[in-house]
Amino acid sequence: MIGDASKAHRILGWQPKIDFEKLVIMMAESDLERARNGQVWY
Repeated sequence: MIGDASKAHRILGWQPKIDFEKLVIMMAESDLERARNGQVWY
């Protein structure tokens, strides 16, 4: 995964509310929870 928010910050003044590491953890936890509940997607 590659992300660079510098353009959004420069043009819009936007800043992320969570850091990249936390985002990856949240995504992995969500995927694991869906798999546990049988909500697998293809």
